[in-house]
Amino acid sequence: MALFFGYRLLAGNRATKSSSWAFTGFDSPNAAPLATAGGPWQWAQTAWAGAGWEDAAPYARHDIVVVDLVPGITADRLEALLTPLPEAAILRAFGVGNVPSQEPGLTGVVERVIAAGTAVIVTSQCHESEVLLGHYEAGDALARSGAVGSRDMTLEAAYAKVQFLLSQGLAGDDLTHWMGRSIAGELSQ
Repeated sequence: MALFFGYRLLAGNRATKSSSWAFTGFDSPNAAPLATAGGPWQWAQTAWAGAGWEDAAPYARHDIVVVDLVPGITADRLEALLTPLPEAAILRAFGVGNVPSQEPGLTGVVERVIAAGTAVIVTSQCHESEVLLGHYEAGDALARSGAVGSRDMTLEAAYAKVQFLLSQGLAGDDLTHWMGRSIAGELSQ
């Protein structure tokens, strides 16, 4: 699927809404456009590819919560936001996947929900970013707890991918494995 907006053809699984009033209201911050309209059109040399998925099960609704982490969020508040336990939680962290490291107990909450069977995926609040858990102490704690980074996927792509993987019956290590592997070009290899 592709999205044509503001003279650019964007890969749908790499696009995000960037403005509600600008003519270029969608962007693909971590991937070049597939083409740019003009005389003549300028086409990208390579298309995004992925591993694909044979015999995909149909979409099924799954309980996924998205939480923006902010300075000062407490472990109690995070636990309340994850109660009752969802099937998956997407935590929107700082930069490359850092959390408020001075807040006691946050990673303990993440460890507990993962141990209880909830997948935890970490995305960035930055428009242009690659989540690299383990590059800094604040993100390393999440990696040690079992959370998985979304690499350079947009929030929309990460959410859709988690929905898809849960619909395929994946959980735990299998889901984690596929979050780091491109299925349809949704992340850079």
